[in-house]
Parts: sequence; C-alpha cells; structure tokens
Amino acid sequence: MCGIAGLVIKDGCSYDYLKEYSDRFKKELKHRGPDADGDFIDEKKGVLLSHTRLSIIDISEASNQPFIRDDIVLIYNGEIYNFRELRDELISKGYRFDTQGDTEVLLRAYQEYGEDAFEKFIGMFSIGIFDNRKNLLYLVRDRYGIKPLYYYLDSKKLIFSSEMRIFADFETDEDFKIYFLLFGYLPNLLTTKKRVRTIEKGTIFRLDLTNFSTKIKDFKKTNLDYKKDLDERSIIKQTRELFEQAVRRHLISDAPLGVFLSGGIDSSLISIVASRNLNIPIKTLAVQFNEASFSEERYQNLVADIIGSDHWAHTITYSDFEKSFDDIISAIDQPSIDGVNTYFVSKMAREAGVKTVLSGLGGDELFMGYGYFGKIDNIIRFKKSNILPDSVVRQIGWWTGNERFRKVALLGNKSDLFIYLTMRCMFIPLDISRLTGVNREKIIKMIEELSSGVDFIYSKDYKNTLSRLEMDFYMLGQLLKDADYMSMWHSIETRVPFLDNELAEFVLSIPSRYKYRKAQQKYLLTEAFRDLLPNEIIFRRKMGFTFPFDIWLRERLDFYKEIVRGSRIFDNDFIDKIFERFRMGKTNFSRVWALVVLSAKKW
Repeated sequence: MCGIAGLVIKDGCSYDYLKEYSDRFKKELKHRGPDADGDFIDEKKGVLLSHTRLSIIDISEASNQPFIRDDIVLIYNGEIYNFRELRDELISKGYRFDTQGDTEVLLRAYQEYGEDAFEKFIGMFSIGIFDNRKNLLYLVRDRYGIKPLYYYLDSKKLIFSSEMRIFADFETDEDFKIYFLLFGYLPNLLTTKKRVRTIEKGTIFRLDLTNFSTKIKDFKKTNLDYKKDLDERSIIKQTRELFEQAVRRHLISDAPLGVFLSGGIDSSLISIVASRNLNIPIKTLAVQFNEASFSEERYQNLVADIIGSDHWAHTITYSDFEKSFDDIISAIDQPSIDGVNTYFVSKMAREAGVKTVLSGLGGDELFMGYGYFGKIDNIIRFKKSNILPDSVVRQIGWWTGNERFRKVALLGNKSDLFIYLTMRCMFIPLDISRLTGVNREKIIKMIEELSSGVDFIYSKDYKNTLSRLEMDFYMLGQLLKDADYMSMWHSIETRVPFLDNELAEFVLSIPSRYKYRKAQQKYLLTEAFRDLLPNEIIFRRKMGFTFPFDIWLRERLDFYKEIVRGSRIFDNDFIDKIFERFRMGKTNFSRVWALVVLSAKKW
C-alpha cells in the first residue's frame, strides 16, 4: 500500500520545476508510505511520477517504486492478490523476474498484454504507467473503486494523486457543500475542488503525450446477468467456496497482518476463516466503549475465544476523541460524517505492530445487511400506487416535524434517485436550502443530474437494485474513501475480502430471493457458514460499527456549535434550531457532526 502522485506538462519543462513538485508530493503523502520514496523525472517530456511506499509484499528495496523496466515506468497503490499465478503465466511466456513481489508482475503483464492486462488483476489498485516507448501515460483504478485516484486536467497539464490534499490550493467548488449535506459524503466522481475529479472505478484513463489527447474506457464491466442454472444449495456452496478463496488471497503478506473484529457477522466470519488458513494465531483488533449500549465486547470475545486469536482490545472514551479531534479533522481527506471509527482502530493496529488488516467492509452492501433492504419493496409500491398525489406527499412532508416522514416527501420528485434518498439522505433539500441560502429548485436539479442509470421503477428486483446503489453511492463515496484515508493516516493497509472480484461478481449476479430473509441476517452468507458462525452472532441485533457520538457530542455541545457558527458558512438561526433539536433528542447526531466537519476545516 502506498501513495502515488504525478504531473505531466505538455511540451516539457525544467527539471527543477518537476523536482519541486515531487518533493511536495512525497511530503504530503509520506503517511501513506513511510518505508521508502522515490520519483521519476523526464524534463524533456514533462513527466513526473512520485511514490511513497508502505512495504507489504516483497519488502526488499528491489520492489521500491517508481519501478522501471524496458522504458516503462510504473507506480501503483494497492495489492494484486493473484500475482503468483500471473507470474507463472508470464514465466511460461519467457519473462524473467528479478523480484518476488506483485509490482514487477504488474509491469510485465502490461508489457505482455497491454491494456488487456488490467482485467486480469484480482485485487485493489490505482496505477500510473508511463510507457516511454509509445509516449502514453495511463491511470487505472480497480473494479470497485477500493483505492482512490484523483486528477486534474487542462489543455497543458495533468496532475494526479492518491489523496485530495495535493490539490489544497485549487479553487473550491462551492456546490460540494450541497452534495455533502445531502449524502454525508461526496458521491462518485465529485470532489471539493473545481475540475478535480476521480478516476472512475474499473476504468483506464489514457493520455497521449504527442498531442495531449485523452481516452477513457472500461477495462471490465461486472457481469450482472442472473445465474439461471443454479439451485439454492449450489448457490450456498459456491458462495462459501468463493468467500474462503477470497480470504485466503487477502492473507498474502510479508508484513504483520490482523483483522478488524467488530463483533458483527462480517468481521467475525473473516476472523474465523482467516484463522483456519494460518499456522499461527491471527491477531484480532477490537475497540470497546464504557457506554454499554455501544460496546460489542461480548461478541468480540466470543469469536476471539473460539479461534484462539491474539486479541487486542482498546477502550475508546470521549477524552480520547477530544484529544484527537484536531488530528481527526486533519486526516479527513474529503468531507464525510464517517471514518472516526476507522481512525481509532487503525491507530490501535499501528500500536499493535500490524501493517495490514482485513475489514468486513462491503458485506452489508453485497449480502443485504441494512434494514433498508426490508423496506424497499413497500417504498416502491407506495411510489407506484399514487394513493396520494406527489404534491400532497410533498406538502405533508414539509409541514410535519417528523424527519422520517419528511424524507418520504422526496418520493414526490420524478427521478428514481429520490427513492434511494428517502432511505439515505442526511438533510432534505428544503433544509439544505435553509442552511445555505441556495435555491431549493437548484438543489433538486443537482440531484437529478446524478440520477443517470438509477432505475427502480422498471427494475425486476428492487433489492438487487438497492444493493448496487449502495455499492455505487454509500460504499464507494463514503466507506471505501474513509477506510483508505483514515487507515493510511496511520500507515495501515486495509484489505476488503468481500470485494474480491470473483466473489462480488457472483453475489451481484444472484437474485435477491437467495440473499435476503427477514428472519435471518444476510441469509446467503450466514447459511453458507452455519457450521462456523455461532448463533449468537447470526441472530444478534445488528449494530454496525458505531461510536457513541450521540453521547459524546453532548459532552460539549455548545463548543461544537460555536465551531459551526464561527465558520459563517450557514444560517445561524437554522444552526441553533438543529442543535436544539439534537439536544432534545429529535434529530440524529450525524446532522450535527456534518456541520462540524464542514466548519472545522478549510475545504
């Protein structure tokens, strides 16, 4: 796991100019790769590639980057889990290898297969390749967007980076506040800066240095055609086989490895399967709280005892949060209401001597673990029934004080994305307008512009449509970004076995009737491992990896309110109303925390 950044100047520039940028890139991304750094500079062509390394596989200096062979220069962030199979394949074609890691395999695969190489990789990655022979620069991102990659492009310059902090001096796009208040994160391609965007998941961005022209294409579309030739027993059996294979792949490491153990189904199952594939006790990492209603200590200890893990647990208090507040805000790379949990568990992992950890992220999205999956069919029926005209729904929603019903009012809008937002939006458009002064109609139009490809009404399987939306919005926009920048802030690599290419593609291609049962959480996953997962884990009440923010923010609520008021970003009267509703227990803590995040840092 590493940090990558680069700069391309049309028609070349001075070495000193590029070197100055390189020094800045490496300084800003040092936390992502404290073990080594390097750069490649070609002033004649105006190309700079910079890299900071966290050594996980083949920790020798031989695999340091930029990695150069035969006039091809490579930098990349991530892991290729099937690199050994690809290495054997390339050896059979006559290639010789000087290293034992995945970096050289990646470069040689590109050398042999060109752009077709990227669909062969099973793993997580953001890649930069300068092919000096063809005068081409490639930026590539993995299928599910696990590893981030941002870029800015104009007629004379390209800048790219693993993190947005590289673009801190760029002009702010004020519209980002609307999207953030709506979702609690910035969805998909959007960022806080004008003309800075993300490389789309599963795509190849190609820059031709000869004429500074670009081309973007998918390197593989996930197969979403339903499996029609399998019965339930076969589906359960194949799910188990693919999950076990995914975990085995994610255990490849030459550095100390552990598992984030929250006590829920996903992390418990990863811990159990991982322990069955190692010759030594796996290290499990857990956070606990003095607030009993938030602590999952009982379930964490249950799993740790079953597998005999080297279990590390740490109690997080409000005092810890208060002392770390400034550092947490500094670590947030793009605004998000989440990530504080990952900040603390990653900090603990570093203190425990671990460099890479396995996380259960993605399990809820793939195996339908959120409560929304049990509600979506009724929501669609209500939308399609026209029992109440859209205008009436909106009026009732606007005037009631019940926030859940006010979200239902979003069904009065035409775009199908509003169906998703009845479950997932943080502030409704009317409240965003009151906070920011931006016209409500403009906000509605901004939402509609995000709606391309969102189709609930004509979907044959609403739950699967919701699953894919959860992956494209919530998981991609918030969970993966938060996990990346918070873990890398502490120089920790986070791996996500649930997003293994073959496992995820298979699960996405299964009709929801095989995955969802109201009486049993994540039916397909838990049924596949009934012999390993304790009933106490399978049938426990779902909590999620949640911190006691509702309690903690009340400790010094006036202090946090003054941070928000002092920023002068929002309407103060409406701020006071939101904080008062939170004080009275009538609104969720996430709305208050969102205002704090936006106000505590210059975006």
